[in-house]
Amino acid sequence: MSRYLVEYSCKEGYLVEGSCKEGYLVEGSCKEGYLVEGSCKEGYLFEGSCKEGYLVEGSCKEGYLVEGSCKESYSVEGSCKEG
Repeated sequence: MSRYLVEYSCKEGYLVEGSCKEGYLVEGSCKEGYLVEGSCKEGYLFEGSCKEGYLVEGSCKEGYLVEGSCKESYSVEGSCKEG
C-alpha cells in the first residue's frame, strides 16, 4: 500500500501537530525548534521524537512496528498506536 506522507513544523520549539494526506492523523513533538517529518502507513498513528532536536524521519507498519532514523546519527524513539 502507498505511504501517506505528512510534513509539519515546530511551534514555539515544543509542540507539533500535523496530519497525513487521506485524513490519517499524525502527532509528534520536537526539541530546539527544529523541523520534524513523519510518515503514516495504512492509517495507523505515528508518534516519535528525536533527541537533540534534529530532523526525524519514521514510519509505522501494520500499526505495530516503528522504523525511524535521525540525521547526525542521533537516536530516535517512537511508538505506534492502532488508529
